[in-house]
Amino acid sequence: MSVLDKRQDIEQITDALLYDAMGSRQFVHAVCNDLNAFSANVEDYKGIIYAWANRLYIANQIAYILTYSHNDDCDMTIVQLNDTNHLNHGGYLMKDIARWYRMLESIKYNLFSNGGQVMLCREDMERLDTLMNVLSREIVGMYQKEKGKVK
Repeated sequence: MSVLDKRQDIEQITDALLYDAMGSRQFVHAVCNDLNAFSANVEDYKGIIYAWANRLYIANQIAYILTYSHNDDCDMTIVQLNDTNHLNHGGYLMKDIARWYRMLESIKYNLFSNGGQVMLCREDMERLDTLMNVLSREIVGMYQKEKGKVK
């Protein structure tokens, strides 16, 4: 597991959720389930998305430290994601839902220490699971459409 790689993945996922919040809002509701979809604006979504993504990233770092702290070269510094106003690769990830799902799968796997402890609170894990479920349904729908089973 590389914390640096997960940081880049989580930043891309954050960008994709922000990209979605500015458009169709097809996936963002999985993470922003407390917002009223009719009255919320992009800034409302941004605050919740960044807070969730930061907790996800911090939990990933803690699991890494617990797993590898016995190594002398283990960096035990906890950092937060940068709150940026740009969408690095959000559009690209929106076009490759399967890649987005695989990134989330990898991040979820890395939230557990070797001792089996999960480092993310129940509510945030539910948000992660909900997002993964929404993406998996989208992947199945795209596959069925591609195979001509759904019009």
